[in-house]
Amino acid sequence: DAPYAPLSAHSGLRGEIGAVRLNALLAVMKLATRAGGTSHVVTQARTVVLRFCNHSDLETQQRACEYSALLLPEQSAARAKLFAPMPPLDYEARRAKVLSDVAAEMNTDAANPQAGAGSSNAVRLAAIGGGSSGGNLLLELDDDVAESAQSASMHQLPPPLPIVGAAAPVLPEFDLLA
Repeated sequence: DAPYAPLSAHSGLRGEIGAVRLNALLAVMKLATRAGGTSHVVTQARTVVLRFCNHSDLETQQRACEYSALLLPEQSAARAKLFAPMPPLDYEARRAKVLSDVAAEMNTDAANPQAGAGSSNAVRLAAIGGGSSGGNLLLELDDDVAESAQSASMHQLPPPLPIVGAAAPVLPEFDLLA
């Protein structure tokens, strides 16, 4: 409805150019890492990345500063691990595991005659991630999500600090840029 819409950092042409710029920085980092880490290649990559450390786009600036720190010689081992190629996912094995889990749960419900007519609905709900049977197969689709969900439920936050009088508690100082 407005006669014009201002360009934000993540929309329209600016957003596309920013995405291309970030992907180019990522490509430079991958090339520097996969070129064997020779000092000449790393120096050239660091020269390219350092040009963007004072860029007007904040996301580009942040990414360039992070990458320039990773291009330091003492970070070569971390850089090799961070920019290593990811192994391809075995979708067929993952699908077979999920299907076998659903079949096992259906067999368990079928063997339990006390479950009655509601058991088939419970199996269906469990297969899509909820229900009363306790299964959550959506979380099993990705092991990282399942592990983070389990660890999040195990860790409780400490109770909030009580405020004594009118003064707020003094928190330790820390540097966000350190």
